[in-house]
Amino acid sequence: MRLNLITTNETTHQMTHRVIAFHPAIASTGNSSQVAEQMEAAIRKEAEQGWTFVAHTTSQTLVRGDTGCFGIGAKPDTSTQLQFLIFKKG
Repeated sequence: MRLNLITTNETTHQMTHRVIAFHPAIASTGNSSQVAEQMEAAIRKEAEQGWTFVAHTTSQTLVRGDTGCFGIGAKPDTSTQLQFLIFKKG
């Protein structure tokens, strides 16, 4: 996605943003430091390609259930949280 930002002196700057999904995974005996290490590794990987880390954000979304066959095996809608890392360049 490209955003054109116009400053007060009418100069145009090009800024490119990149959003990547972040799916930390730890074992049942894991801890938050393992998630932090995974996030740091993802940020470092993007930084090596010239991207600057901006933010970590979450988004909640609805996952549609299934009506089943005549209601048999029906599954309700569920909610899930997705995590994203946002970077900028420019």
